[in-house]
Amino acid sequence: MWGKVGTKPTDARDFIMLIVGVTGGIGAGKTIVSKMMAQLGARVIDADQIARQVVENQPQVLQELVKVFGSGILEADGSLNRRELGRRAFRDQHSRDRLNGILHPPILTRLKELLSQFRQSGFGGIVVLDAALLVECRALTLVDKLVVVEAPEDLRRKRLMEHLGLSGQEIQDRIDAQLPPEEKIQKADYRILNDHDLPGLRKRVRQVWLRLENELSGDRG
Repeated sequence: MWGKVGTKPTDARDFIMLIVGVTGGIGAGKTIVSKMMAQLGARVIDADQIARQVVENQPQVLQELVKVFGSGILEADGSLNRRELGRRAFRDQHSRDRLNGILHPPILTRLKELLSQFRQSGFGGIVVLDAALLVECRALTLVDKLVVVEAPEDLRRKRLMEHLGLSGQEIQDRIDAQLPPEEKIQKADYRILNDHDLPGLRKRVRQVWLRLENELSGDRG
């Protein structure tokens, strides 16, 4: 399948790029799956890193966040306190909608720019778009295939508490901010279980990777 950004190549000298979205509920482990795919040869675009860069490089975005959520979201040096923003933005649907209205447009613009740069550079291969809210922000038109990473909710909560130090309420607020996993699964081309078995996860990622490579090589034919 041809990447959604750009036009279909016109002859055999042109390259083919398969854009693969990797998503899942918070704490499911989409980022580790994306890293494993990078080890297998993918180029990875991390939407969370893009969000950080948007706030750091576009002063008007940070100003708008402060206007909506208050100066308490700032550190002493004027940078964004992401955890405090999360506390304020995830407390109810209205606040989440306001956050998304500020961040999603510039993030999507930057993602499209990066995908276009890959195409213009002549890259032929698999590009992974690691994005938690790929389904929620209606960005599926950016990708050719969707991989949904799954994990039991109790394990997801444990990971968030151990790795991010979030409280039970903060975890619940973030879970509530995303679609239920089953709704994402309905959109998936591939599903990957990320439980306690790391070697098993590597095996499952490789199985999906080989199928993605087959789809890419099939397009070339």
